[in-house]
Amino acid sequence: MVKKATDIKGKCYYLALLFLVAFAVTTSAQLTIEKTNVTCAFASDNITLSIIIGNATQNNITIQSARLIYTINNTQYDKTMIITGNSSFATLFSSELLASQTVTWNVFLTTTNNSNYTNGNKTFYVRNDTYVVVSPATPDGLAGWYITEPLFTLIADNSSPASIIYKWEASTLFNYSGSFGLENISNPEPITAGTLGLHWYADFGSCNESMRTQIFYVDLANPKVKPIYPLNGSTAYGNGTLNLSFLLDDIFQSNSGINTSTILFFVDNTSVTPQLQITNNGIKVYAWALINLSFGTHTVSVSVKDIAGRNGSLNWSFTFLQPPDFSMNVFEPLSGIYGNRKIDINVTTNRTVKKIELFNTNTNGNQKFLLCSNCNESGFTSEKSKILREGNNSLLFRATDAYGTVKEVIRNAFVDSIAPKIVKTIPRNNAVFNGTGFSLIFTEANLKSVEIHYGNQSASMSCVSGSNVLCSIDVNLSLYEGTSIPFDFEVNDSVRSTKSKQQMVFVDTLDPIITVNEPLPTTYGKQVPFNITLSEKVHLSYVDLSAVTQKSQSLCANCNEYGFTKEKHKLFSIGNHTVRFTATDKAGQLTMQTVMLAVN
Repeated sequence: MVKKATDIKGKCYYLALLFLVAFAVTTSAQLTIEKTNVTCAFASDNITLSIIIGNATQNNITIQSARLIYTINNTQYDKTMIITGNSSFATLFSSELLASQTVTWNVFLTTTNNSNYTNGNKTFYVRNDTYVVVSPATPDGLAGWYITEPLFTLIADNSSPASIIYKWEASTLFNYSGSFGLENISNPEPITAGTLGLHWYADFGSCNESMRTQIFYVDLANPKVKPIYPLNGSTAYGNGTLNLSFLLDDIFQSNSGINTSTILFFVDNTSVTPQLQITNNGIKVYAWALINLSFGTHTVSVSVKDIAGRNGSLNWSFTFLQPPDFSMNVFEPLSGIYGNRKIDINVTTNRTVKKIELFNTNTNGNQKFLLCSNCNESGFTSEKSKILREGNNSLLFRATDAYGTVKEVIRNAFVDSIAPKIVKTIPRNNAVFNGTGFSLIFTEANLKSVEIHYGNQSASMSCVSGSNVLCSIDVNLSLYEGTSIPFDFEVNDSVRSTKSKQQMVFVDTLDPIITVNEPLPTTYGKQVPFNITLSEKVHLSYVDLSAVTQKSQSLCANCNEYGFTKEKHKLFSIGNHTVRFTATDKAGQLTMQTVMLAVN
């Protein structure tokens, strides 16, 4: 049986996995038995011994059992072989073998008719595995780690000349010529060491050993303590507290790693328990602690061990001072009223701060903006703006430096970006109007004032903010009696104004005059004459107040007389009647006159 193996460079070799076979034939009276010829065996390998049985079928022979008899170091053993067709095999496991010994073996067959068959003995030699001797034999560090460079010696079986090949992890193959250290490991420097895999095998010419492997743990570097903040000799600022941090580094990726239980951390000779963040499987450990400090010079001392037992330590000092003060100026926006939701931002500080923020409190919801980070201005060197909400915006500008010092400035910006909207005006254009009920319907959330302009005069109106608000005013137009005058409305918020389209009205402030020529307060027949004259064109109607059902009846529209130029009569029932005449002009003013008469 042959296994195909590939070395580090990709070249293919055929290495004997269990044994190389060549068949030798021994013939019995009726059967032939061919045994494997084992030429390459090692103590850590399992050896399978097999035979091929010939002439059994031709001679009508059935094998009932097969026994393997073998001798190792003058002790005889036997085991049952597995029969499959015309072959049989059994495996000698590595635990049953002895290195540097010869194994003698034979096979005994029994047929169903109790006949026994065998032939001559076979032998093979079991080589000792090539092994490594390490000096010192026991790791000189903790937890199975070497902390000094060990020496490695490879020893092969001495039964025949052999060459030994070895390599470290992914490095190239080397021919063994004598004891060696870490000079050929794949890392650039032996001091990097770490977790190392040593691989080797012996080449006996016609017999190659399987690759052997052993893992070694070598840590040759002391862990390092590296200040992060503050650094040695530096100055740190704060308001009584400081977040002090440092790095514990075991240098190389496959070293033993930091033993966090051994960390000793002192500030001004006072023990401190740090917070830890472990990375890279313990190779790097970040440590920090928030410490209350007085202003002045302080000392730090840190010591640690790695898993292998190597030590690392560092002492350093720094100065802790109260942070310098700073100022903030908000040039834009200023407190005031704005007609646009987009407002310019211009904020500066006299030194770099951690961040500048804007908080906006508004009845329609709160807003928060980060204007800049690690900066000293926003909107000073290049234009910046923010979109605010309608209405009052309480703007809090806040600058925070690296030490937690805060400066704040408040601005109040009232935003009204929507112009007033006039929906409708009353009266209509060219209407006859007496000044009562000038009206408009408008929408404005932040109303400042409403005015009416008429003729060459104006007046303020008492109106409220809202949507589709109806607002009215009565104006004395007697000055403009009998003439046409213009009028319009003006709606103002805090930022802008909206005017309605100018329209005209004909002014009529006088009540119409009714002259009832007939009927008179006398007695008439059923046909009662109507003769009425008026001072202006009106709508004329009458109602019989004595009737059971009082119903106003129209006499004429847009007229200044009725029955004056042409006789007019109305039919009345017999009896006494009270008749009321009503004249209504185009301005809506009306006059009434009553006449009492009798009909017989």
